[in-house]
Amino acid sequence: MSAFSTAVFVKKLGELNNTTPSIQTLSLWLIHHRKHASTIVQTWKKEVLRAPSKKKLTMMYLANDVIQNSKKKGTEFNLAFAPELPSVYRHLGGTSLDEKTESGVVRLLNVWQERGVFTSLQISGFRTAFETGSKSPSMSPAISPNMSPDGLFKEPPPKKKKLPAKSPLAEEPKKPEAGGKPPDGPPPPREHDGQKSQDQPDQKKHHEHKKHHEERKRHEERRKSSEERRKSSEDRKKPEVKEVEVEGHKEVHVMLSPHSPVRDPPEPSELITALQDLENSASSDCCHP
Repeated sequence: MSAFSTAVFVKKLGELNNTTPSIQTLSLWLIHHRKHASTIVQTWKKEVLRAPSKKKLTMMYLANDVIQNSKKKGTEFNLAFAPELPSVYRHLGGTSLDEKTESGVVRLLNVWQERGVFTSLQISGFRTAFETGSKSPSMSPAISPNMSPDGLFKEPPPKKKKLPAKSPLAEEPKKPEAGGKPPDGPPPPREHDGQKSQDQPDQKKHHEHKKHHEERKRHEERRKSSEERRKSSEDRKKPEVKEVEVEGHKEVHVMLSPHSPVRDPPEPSELITALQDLENSASSDCCHP
């Protein structure tokens, strides 16, 4: 294939006719030079705007063939044609076209939408541009302010929400003027209220301390009482030992406690202790007449 140049492309467009072989041949040549997609689309647009009415439909068929058959190799032509088609359709809408040409350019929009060549939003932009041009033939081909360069409608700016009017009750309380009355509202907390709330933990602490002290006192009294009972019990169990002289002989008599049971004999340990005390006493008497 021959090298690409703008002059060569313009010449080929001049030789283009409304037959399938002519359109497909030039389309294949353009797809082969897709790296020049931006230059190709700009040149194509200029030639469409100044072409005679009968040839405009042929130029649109060429664009359609290039856009659809180049998708498998890349999106260069789709991205290059999208921002230029709104102004082209606006020009076509403002041009006096015969019925066949007008029907053909509108049918392309339906084909692109059915096959997903462009988005629904883009197709709506192209269609609106065509209708706008038909109503205002003298309108400049510039893009409408409500449409982005790629044929998409701009999103309408979000509506500002109206803030509800402030209620008089929601207004901040006014500060009292110098020498004036204080504003309406609950009175400030009194100082003794705060003191009262601080005293409550102290009172609780004092009550717990007093309770603990009383428990310790009761425990101490129970302990003393237990010791006294134990000591008294020991005293009752301890036998009373007396030395009695009978017919010139000294005898040891063990007197049991009156609280001890009458029938209970003394413990062996108690008798041994009593006998030892007696022997010690006898030996003491021998040494000291």
